[in-house]
Amino acid sequence: MITPLQYQNLGGEILSDITFPSYSKPIVTKDSYSKGYVQRYFVQKINDLTITEVNKDKYNDIYSQYYNKVIIKWIISGPKNNVYKNKILETKGVQEQNNQTLVENEKKMKGIKSYLNNPLEFWGGK
Repeated sequence: MITPLQYQNLGGEILSDITFPSYSKPIVTKDSYSKGYVQRYFVQKINDLTITEVNKDKYNDIYSQYYNKVIIKWIISGPKNNVYKNKILETKGVQEQNNQTLVENEKKMKGIKSYLNNPLEFWGGK
């Protein structure tokens, strides 16, 4: 096994200051439901497709040079599906909004649609 000093002498980067992701589930409060959404933070190692949901502090500590990072505004309040009046969209549904968010973020973080496979996660109803 190579020691950290030997690794550094070979031109390797010192890894002691690097923050590694650890899973954190978002905390959804009454205030979150009043606002209608929660911010969710995700990281994905650049050379790996593994996605980890983290909290805001961990997200800010993780180096972008090693990880793809996205913040998602996850809708949790409102009607489940789109609401139409006279065939005109009146209110976008939670399911449709979150699905659209996932499609948009799939371009930035491959696999996020599979990771968040329930667009109604945390949905509190109407």
